[in-house]
Amino acid sequence: MWTQEERFVAERQQLPMKRFILDERDYRHSDDEALLIFSMNKFAVLDAIAADLRDTVPTCSVMVYHDIFDESEGYLEIFTAGTSKAGAIRRLARQVGATRVVVFGDNRNDIAMMQAADCSVAVENAFPEVKAIASEVTGPNTADSVARWIEADLRRSQPPV
Repeated sequence: MWTQEERFVAERQQLPMKRFILDERDYRHSDDEALLIFSMNKFAVLDAIAADLRDTVPTCSVMVYHDIFDESEGYLEIFTAGTSKAGAIRRLARQVGATRVVVFGDNRNDIAMMQAADCSVAVENAFPEVKAIASEVTGPNTADSVARWIEADLRRSQPPV
């Protein structure tokens, strides 16, 4: 495994909604409906793989996109059919009875989710097409801008005393 991948997994493996299967020996049959296969490599390599997958595996959703900090690097996501960030936020909103959904994004894989939300916020260093569809743009993701936006939004939404 690459050092980049090891770092990616280490930073996320303790999150409650993440379960990494790093080797086919780690796989255990489950009733989970959602499956994400995620890969990191040079964008050109992943783009070719994505094209092949779209032609040969029409039952999956395939997305390839550039790294926000280094466009020569990329990410490949393969989801089971009908699985998406947009679908996940719609389902979660129904389950919890949310009256407003706010999402944050920086990369092209966030666009569908941002279009499904009531309010979408792009960070300043997001790709231009992400900022173009966002309801608003906040500071960069390297400066606690998402947390600052949430804090300001909570202050705006509190009734006056």
